[in-house]
Amino acid sequence: MKLKKEHKPVEKKYIIRICILSVISICVSLSLPIIFEKSENYTYTLGTPWAHETLIAPMTFSIEKSQKNFERELDSIRNSFAPYYIRDTEKEQSAIQAIRQAMKSNLFSVPDSLYREIVYSVTQLYKTGICSETDYENISGSKADYIKVYNRTQAQQIDKKKIHSTKDAYVTIISGIKSPIDKQIIQACNLDKQLEPNLDYDMERSEQELTELMDKVSRYKGQVVEGQKIIDYGSIVDENTYQIIQSLENKIGEMNYSKEYHRTTIIGEILFCLVAFAVLGIFLCVYRPSVIKNNHKLLLIFACISFSQVITGAFTIFSSQNIYILPFTMSAIVLRIFMDSRTAFMTYLIQIMITSLLFCSQAEFIILQLVTGLLAIYSMHELSQRSQLFKTTVLILITYSILFFGTQLIHLESISSINYKMFFAFCINAALLLFTYPLLFIVEKVFGFASNVTLVELSNINHPLLRELSETAPGTFQHSMQVSVLAAEGANAIGANAQFARTGALYHDIGKMKSPVYFTENQKGKNPHDMINFEESAKIIISHVTQGLELADKYKLPQLIKDCIAQHHGKGLVKYFYLSSVNQNPGVEINKEPFTYPGPAPRYKETAILMMADAVEAASRSLKDYSEETISELVDRIINGQVSDHMFDYAPITLLEITTVKEVFKEKLKSINHTRISYPNQR
Repeated sequence: MKLKKEHKPVEKKYIIRICILSVISICVSLSLPIIFEKSENYTYTLGTPWAHETLIAPMTFSIEKSQKNFERELDSIRNSFAPYYIRDTEKEQSAIQAIRQAMKSNLFSVPDSLYREIVYSVTQLYKTGICSETDYENISGSKADYIKVYNRTQAQQIDKKKIHSTKDAYVTIISGIKSPIDKQIIQACNLDKQLEPNLDYDMERSEQELTELMDKVSRYKGQVVEGQKIIDYGSIVDENTYQIIQSLENKIGEMNYSKEYHRTTIIGEILFCLVAFAVLGIFLCVYRPSVIKNNHKLLLIFACISFSQVITGAFTIFSSQNIYILPFTMSAIVLRIFMDSRTAFMTYLIQIMITSLLFCSQAEFIILQLVTGLLAIYSMHELSQRSQLFKTTVLILITYSILFFGTQLIHLESISSINYKMFFAFCINAALLLFTYPLLFIVEKVFGFASNVTLVELSNINHPLLRELSETAPGTFQHSMQVSVLAAEGANAIGANAQFARTGALYHDIGKMKSPVYFTENQKGKNPHDMINFEESAKIIISHVTQGLELADKYKLPQLIKDCIAQHHGKGLVKYFYLSSVNQNPGVEINKEPFTYPGPAPRYKETAILMMADAVEAASRSLKDYSEETISELVDRIINGQVSDHMFDYAPITLLEITTVKEVFKEKLKSINHTRISYPNQR
């Protein structure tokens, strides 16, 4: 059906979106050389066969030590390092003098021999060194056999076993006294309070020398000469070879990020991304103009591509695990759930092409991801049950395994050389893919979408809003149920989203709960419209749309359901009261505005079908004879009237599809309203 052109300049919108597309493509391309520093990496794992061609050293480079070995050497230096201590002779002399004074001023006279013995013992202890309790613990815990003690002129090495703490020095002095009486005399002198450490830890000098020693540790353990063979195809990657390949990658990375390479790489990657995004933009403009006009869908497309680059880049930088652990097909599934299959596949294709720039084995990566992505897209035709995602995940796991096994058989000489650890990576990939289900909830909230899973949950009649509708306005509830059946059948017939049509139909009249008695399906006898004028009646009838939107906001219903509420009458007239007003005022021009619904007109196939189903079901209740002719005449009259009133000018539905929907409605109304036999009474 030919659509009317909108008044706003579509060309300007396209130009703005093309500019946004160009900016995003440039940002993505700039992120490749800046963020993804390992863009030249091969895919390999320690202990597995080398799956690439024979690797020859393209230049001379040094072999780096593994981080583990390098850290082990540094730890060895730290543990064996002898720290520096400063000898404070002033403290030493002051402490000896204080001890002399303490013994002389003691209540009990200290014998001269004992006096000389204590002074000698203290002097010897200070010669080797006395330190604080904290420093003593550090010295004892160190693996070094000695410490370095220096004064202003020279430094010497002292066995750490000869060093005493203040507490230990006092114990040594007391234990050297053999006479119990002499011990009591010395203990009464409280010499432990006079002992002061004469060794102070020199942090600045110790850390400076330790840093110098650690800086001297080389990060390299050998060299590879240009032209030297590193590893053959199919050979096992042992620890030494693994480190050589990593050293080569780091060397290439250093060369790649020279200024000249940086400029040329940026230009090349910008051109590649611009072309890739241009192809995507042309596809959307030609085949999916509705996506171009939908900001939320555009944002989801760009988010999937950008997020994939960020996650992949971060993984290659910060992890040495197999890249096939990442569930790339997750974006294909998300795109398919919220968009059509062609748009999902085209977006996924661009995403994989850009991501492949990060790997050397691009052909293998692209083949595996495209085939599994196609499988994911076409197996997720309509997600309405959790089991569907699980089945798709199993299919993707099997496909990954078969494709990888086939490519390995093509290149390897024997089955025993196959890298079986890859199958473990595929299993992790499949497990991560199951997180797509909770991810859908986040996508829905962020981008304002509604998946089929959400629509199925909302179609449960035990939903609080539907339960309240059934209790407050039972006639409206029954009407909504009948409309949902008609709308779903009509949507199925023309390939539209039947679940969207069904769920939208259940909620399209929820606004009638505010004043149910003003709607005929809920009335029992007296009609309140008889007591008010036609404009007031029309205002009450029209208000069920705005009040329905208020309830939708209150219960946080998705935007799609709100669209069904707003569009199921479009900008049509409340014809009963409008015509009644015209008939009551012959010759007077009646203003249509008070009798017109706020709209907008239907923008989806599903809302167009809902409009038809709503009008047809409501009108069918007034039929007295449910014959084939009367039902057919009713459906044709109502829907043809909607077409002539231009109700579907903005909906992507054709006249052929409208005709198909009419035929479905006719058959469905016949089956719903078929005549039943009357049972005879027992004589």
